[in-house]
This record gives sequence, structure tokens and C-alpha cells, in this order.
Amino acid sequence: MGSVYEAFDTELKRKVAIKLLHRVADEDAPSTRRLLREARALARLSHPNVVEVFGAGIQGERVWLAMELVDGCTLKAWADAHPPAPPSA
Repeated sequence: MGSVYEAFDTELKRKVAIKLLHRVADEDAPSTRRLLREARALARLSHPNVVEVFGAGIQGERVWLAMELVDGCTLKAWADAHPPAPPSA
């Protein structure tokens, strides 16, 4: 769906995560609507286990979502380090 990049917000002087859709922005495209819906849903939440959303929109031909940067490993690295337990007999 997209890529996530570490960036620096020069106005607020903090690191942020920027999620960009791979596709060209089309306000009626399902992927565009999904990302903007995700941003609105996350912006309504306040929970320690949910990243904070700072903004979202369309700039030029790219849809973006700016959010809290959380240091850590990738989901794949975490899943590799925490394999599921074998089923009980």
C-alpha cells in the first residue's frame, strides 16, 4: 500500500513517521479513501498502544499521513523473534 519514512518536523522540532501511498493520488481511489479514513480513525484515539496522528492529506500526486515515530524493530523482526507456540494436543 505504501512506505513509511522517518522525517523531522522543522516546525515542532521532533521526529515523525511519514506514510506515503505508492500510487498517484486520486481522491476517489479506494487506497486514498482507506488511508484518509485510517488517519481520521487514529486521530480520534488516545491510547498508549496507538500512534498519534499529526496530519494527513494530498500533496501533489501523493497521499500522506504524518504520525508519531515509534522506535523499534520491524513487524517481521518481531514475529521472527516471537514465533507462535505449537498447538496443544
